[in-house]
Amino acid sequence: MSRYLSQAIEDLIRLIRIRSVKSAPAERAPFGQEIRAALDEIFSIARKLGFEPVDVDGYAGYLDYGPDAGETVGVLAHLDVVPIGDGWTRGQGERAEGKIFGRGAADDKGPALACLYALKSLADEGFSPRRRIRLIFGCDEESGSRCMDEFAARVGMPEIGFSPDSDFPLIVFEKTILQARVRIPLPNGILSWNAGTRPNVVPDRSELATSFPFENAVRDEAVFRSVARGRAAHAMAPETGESAVRKHADALRGKTASSSFEKFLSLCSPDALRLLGLDREDPETGKPTVNLGVLRTDGQSLLATFDFRLPACLDADDAIGALKRYLDADVEILQHAPYLRADPDGELVRTLYRVFTARAGKELPLIVSGGGTYARHMPNGVAFGPYLPDEDNKIHDRDEFLREAHLDFLIDIYADAMRELSK
Repeated sequence: MSRYLSQAIEDLIRLIRIRSVKSAPAERAPFGQEIRAALDEIFSIARKLGFEPVDVDGYAGYLDYGPDAGETVGVLAHLDVVPIGDGWTRGQGERAEGKIFGRGAADDKGPALACLYALKSLADEGFSPRRRIRLIFGCDEESGSRCMDEFAARVGMPEIGFSPDSDFPLIVFEKTILQARVRIPLPNGILSWNAGTRPNVVPDRSELATSFPFENAVRDEAVFRSVARGRAAHAMAPETGESAVRKHADALRGKTASSSFEKFLSLCSPDALRLLGLDREDPETGKPTVNLGVLRTDGQSLLATFDFRLPACLDADDAIGALKRYLDADVEILQHAPYLRADPDGELVRTLYRVFTARAGKELPLIVSGGGTYARHMPNGVAFGPYLPDEDNKIHDRDEFLREAHLDFLIDIYADAMRELSK
């Protein structure tokens, strides 16, 4: 067991209890006061460990180890989290069964702290890197990564590095991400329909109110209301969750006279990609996914936000065009991140794969992922861990956790990775 583990656990519990969800901007806090508080906390921990962090106007923070000039190895983690949501059986920061529970435990506060303590271990052993190591803490990964755009403009991005924000052994392809919002006229009888918190989360709650009866609705004078519940999951793998929107869509089919609304309801089903003509598979980069993550009504319209993850055989224009044609509606692009493809024979991939196999004692295939990480912001970057394929850490779901033993493993493996990439 690492000599740093006990303190890292205490630090992680404090960091988890800061609910760093994006909110209204404030002074020195472009993404809200809670995210600012998480950044201040990681700065405090870093100073305690002997580092001097630099504040990039609340957009991000960083600290360096090694030479002042030359190439930089970047390690990019994030401190913001998606909303906590309902239905948890464990408290935020609770320790039980050898695990630490809470939003951000695995995505991405635990890995961020593991990287900080990994750098501390290198410093304590007197390691002298040839390349500077720069540990970067971002503050807006879950909502578009504007933090990294600002960091690139104000500081500049490292030439090579990794983000501890996906799966082991490492990710060689991250799919294109498109988040797009459509506006559908509300048909007669639909009074309100609100669901979801973020486009990149499968909605676990949907609230519907109509002027007509439907399955499982409760009448409140002249209004029929229902709350449907599902199971949250990350939009990169929506099939691992259960959409609460889909339950209400099923209950509404055939209840209105609006053909455009009925077509929208059909996109709440597992057949959405087929109906849009996007159900294609690339032999190397896999299949697309789509998640209807957020629904809101404004009295006249329904605003629906879709999150697409697209393999190399599809691009954003394909998805935008499909939505426009199928729904006969305007499409507003909220986020577009083109895919990342890493060279499987390049220095970065070969080095990190060697680090993983040596520390884990096994070989696993390189991964194509629907996730999107900060690695896309580096000229030569990949996602490296922190998740193992045989464990579901419940990211973006209730009861998210990180095993204490795995935190210990992460401190060791990220120290190995920094050492090998920088020597």
